[in-house]
Amino acid sequence: MKKFYLLCLFLLAISPAWAIFCQYCGKQATNDAKFCPACGKPLGAVTREPVPSPQIPIPQSQVSFVPPAAVPISQTPTYSVNDSILENYSPIDKFEMFLTSSNHSSVIGVSSEYQKKAKGNLQRIEYQIPQFNPTLKKLHELYLKKFDLLEKYIELWNQSIHGPYKVQAMAQKDKLLFLLSRVDEMIMLIKDNREDPSILLRVNDMEKETEYCTREYFITSPFLMIDGHRIPKNHPIWVIEMKDNSAKVLHMSEIGHPTPISGWISIYDLENRTSWKPFASQAVYPVPPQTVVVERHPAPTGLVVIEDRWGRHYRHRRPGIVISGTFWGH
Repeated sequence: MKKFYLLCLFLLAISPAWAIFCQYCGKQATNDAKFCPACGKPLGAVTREPVPSPQIPIPQSQVSFVPPAAVPISQTPTYSVNDSILENYSPIDKFEMFLTSSNHSSVIGVSSEYQKKAKGNLQRIEYQIPQFNPTLKKLHELYLKKFDLLEKYIELWNQSIHGPYKVQAMAQKDKLLFLLSRVDEMIMLIKDNREDPSILLRVNDMEKETEYCTREYFITSPFLMIDGHRIPKNHPIWVIEMKDNSAKVLHMSEIGHPTPISGWISIYDLENRTSWKPFASQAVYPVPPQTVVVERHPAPTGLVVIEDRWGRHYRHRRPGIVISGTFWGH
């Protein structure tokens, strides 16, 4: 045991932990040396080489992660209704004016050019739509609907001339003109009141009214008399106008007549002989497409002439249009 202790003391004495190093050149010297064996300079105070302490690994679960500070990101620009944005929709407006002021042969030859330009503009602004504000999104939605209606109008126009169900296509074209006028009215309302925060609510109300006013109903009785014509059961009708206790309806199918049949019936017959039901407390039939109408009404009224901005002729009278003609009695 004594030998073991002596050995430990010897090893401790010669251990590098107790070695002397020159503060000038860093060379090691013996414990009793007063001068550096390498550079010869006096050793002075004893300096010992520090013994590094063992590194204990820290478990990963104890390491807390501090995320870097968030870098502020500039806000994505929001687009509102302005003249530069509206310019992208001008081809659709020009397409509409072309259709409403041209004959069928002219439309067939040139309409594809208008359609191509309108589609190109819509595709050009497609990537901007996520940045549109709510008002501009609604305006974009209305222009898309308008463009679809214009394409459908050409299709119905072709069918009314060359299709197997010409009269039905004529009736559908008449109803489409009414729907197109309502979409135009909503578009103009947004353009003229773009800064009004309540404009979206007004447009949404108009959309609900338009949806109701363009519904088709079916005859539920064995027949319904319209303008002296016996319209059979299950045939569709569209309510064009309501006035006092009467309603003007348009037959939307074929019974062998060369043109669509329209005429006045009583509200009683409308409610009891068709699937029509009143909307809330009062049905609202808004302003129809502004057109020229020459129409005979139930006594004591007679003929009324109504003129529109395009000077087109329309066979069905609707309420709310500026009357440019005169009433005649029977």
